[in-house]
Amino acid sequence: MRPVFSPQYATLLAPARNRWASLISGVLSVPLGRRISLSVQHTIDDLADVEPGRPMRNRRTALTGTWRTAGRLEFYGTVALNEQTDSARRLDVFAGASLLLGTRTAINVAHDRSGAQGLTTVEMQQSLPVGPGFGYRLSGVAGDASSASGSGVLQYQGAFGRYEVTRDVGSAVAGTSISASGGVVAIGGGLHLTRAVSTSYALVRVPGAAGVRVYDNNQPVGRTDRHGNLLVPNLLPYYGNRLSIADTDLPLDYEIEHTGQTIAPPFQGGALVAFLAERIQGVTGRVVLTHGAARTVPVYGNLVVTVKGVRQVSPIGAQGEFYFENLPAGPHPAAVEFGDTPCAFTLTVTPSAAPFIDLGTVRCDAGAPAGGTR
Repeated sequence: MRPVFSPQYATLLAPARNRWASLISGVLSVPLGRRISLSVQHTIDDLADVEPGRPMRNRRTALTGTWRTAGRLEFYGTVALNEQTDSARRLDVFAGASLLLGTRTAINVAHDRSGAQGLTTVEMQQSLPVGPGFGYRLSGVAGDASSASGSGVLQYQGAFGRYEVTRDVGSAVAGTSISASGGVVAIGGGLHLTRAVSTSYALVRVPGAAGVRVYDNNQPVGRTDRHGNLLVPNLLPYYGNRLSIADTDLPLDYEIEHTGQTIAPPFQGGALVAFLAERIQGVTGRVVLTHGAARTVPVYGNLVVTVKGVRQVSPIGAQGEFYFENLPAGPHPAAVEFGDTPCAFTLTVTPSAAPFIDLGTVRCDAGAPAGGTR
């Protein structure tokens, strides 16, 4: 590769002069198996008139290699020979190792030597999760001709903001700093505290269900509050974001049809994502037919209850058992389908907040057109 620049071309290191400059560079990479790779790069950099009447030529030949072990350890390094006009050759060596601890934590150790000067860096960091959680970074630097220095950063990302404490020691900017950031979003008829919003967001709503885990592309981002809401910030605008909930966090007497939705909100805009979980309330009991003093259990018949014009049917068990879901409180027309003539009566559901309502034994008078008592 050899780009040629015009006389007006300039960079911070090479200001514009009256002569042109060029750059020749070549790279050869060779994989050695699945875990080792080597590359050789040679660069010739001609700078036009860095000083009046004195062009500058830099040559650099570098050998770079990486080795990833079978575990989570990786070694990497570079050996480079530098030649510059009117300067002695200089050998630069850089070597390091990286160890992954889990999915978010890494330790890096590196040594950089340029000529007679060396610098060693040790760093350990844990990145912030997508949702609430802690992150940190600890680093230390020691050189041959300078005193050691270090820094530490502790971060916490919560549902309502991000907080950070930074400490630097042994350097010109030594000291401690504290920062906090957050945001307020108006959506879904209310105000919601959240982390700082820079892209897009969504309000996940699971009405009446608190503490339900919410996921953004299968990454946990938080739990719904006591109202069943969670504001999810930092979504990708105009792209599909998969938001889902953990249905195992719903109470046992709730059911939900869908646990995931894909949305593409606008830039710096929001979306309302509702997961309608319906509470299930069972209504149980036993039914018998009476005719005077005679009592008959309508075994394997049907009990039909009409609610707002809609028929709901429950098979009748061997002991007269029946079961319905979500019958509203109050009286409802009912009929026992057993034999040739249905027996009509009124089934009264008592109000209750319990997941199951046991009506006990209800009776239908086979000699009356309607009626019935518990």
